[in-house]
Amino acid sequence: MRQCIAPNVPSVVESGYPTQVASPILGFVGHRDMPLALRQKIAADGVAVLQDKALGERMALTGQPVAPMGVEEFAAGVNEQQAQVTRIAKLLGIARKNEYQPILALTHVRPCVQKSSQGKRSPE
Repeated sequence: MRQCIAPNVPSVVESGYPTQVASPILGFVGHRDMPLALRQKIAADGVAVLQDKALGERMALTGQPVAPMGVEEFAAGVNEQQAQVTRIAKLLGIARKNEYQPILALTHVRPCVQKSSQGKRSPE
């Protein structure tokens, strides 16, 4: 998928690496023993902060569109990426530790979205 900040730059897949799929996620994590209720409270507070339009505009200028995810969605994304990295690490003989739990994703690179002629938002 191409990035909104550089729409003319080919994606990794378009550059000839069809199996190299990664979607950068920036967020907060807590220790693995942190209670789910506390992680959900922190995530809810974070989502409230991320509703600030000025913050979203500043982050978008740096190629980090604000797309908050809650605990469950963030955890699923992290787990997917960890599985991919774990497969690579095993090939290289590297062990990993899992000491943290996802709390809130601040940004998640998603396809660019534009308004269609009917006023609906659709992926490019």
